[in-house]
Amino acid sequence: MFYLFMRMIAYMVLRPLYFIYVWGGLRFEGKENVPQKGGVLITPNHICYLDPPTVAMAAPRHAYIMAWDALFKIPVLGTLITWLRAFPVKPGTADRHALKFAEEKLKAGHAVIIFPEGTVSPTGELLPLRSGVLLLANRANVPIVPCIVANTNKVLPYEQLRPRITKEHLLVRFGKPVTVEELTGGVKGGEGYKIGAERLFLLMRALQENKPYPDLGPVVQDESSVGAEPESKPSDSDGKQTALANGAA
Repeated sequence: MFYLFMRMIAYMVLRPLYFIYVWGGLRFEGKENVPQKGGVLITPNHICYLDPPTVAMAAPRHAYIMAWDALFKIPVLGTLITWLRAFPVKPGTADRHALKFAEEKLKAGHAVIIFPEGTVSPTGELLPLRSGVLLLANRANVPIVPCIVANTNKVLPYEQLRPRITKEHLLVRFGKPVTVEELTGGVKGGEGYKIGAERLFLLMRALQENKPYPDLGPVVQDESSVGAEPESKPSDSDGKQTALANGAA
């Protein structure tokens, strides 16, 4: 009850700010693609510090947001994202507390938002995705909803904290949910998560271009790749926690 009240207060503060700075209005598309019940991992791209509250406001259900710990130190924004159920993560580290929290919330049937690029894109272009989001979704046995954000960096350019007026609309578009099995093409282990991250990248790029998803058929590995897989497993396993921690705002 307290959270619902604070969420309402956060929206009451945020919406007037959007109306002041975003003359093109807000556009939220594909909200029907987000499952209304059960755990789900939402994976938006990341182009500015305004993305966490924007995606949270666009989501058709309450969601927890994994966000860069430094954002919580920014006046007003830090308070607002806390009210919107954001929780901090330290990028570049194996932040086990944040990872455990996210996994627990997913298993409990909640929605969780994680930015799989692991950093803010300086140019706004989609960056390669961290495979840790596939690992997390697999552990929690939840689907992934690809998501894209556009034009928030018109309001807050890269590494800027002073908002600017834009005549562009802000867009959040949710794609259809996909399973880890579909993304990995049936390939197991670290190699499967790597393939899944590459395929998730293609889905998110299709969303950016407002095009249908590319085909996600089974992945057929040749003998050389199968033989090389055991050698790559140890290094991939060692980096799993860090890769997942990097998949935050």
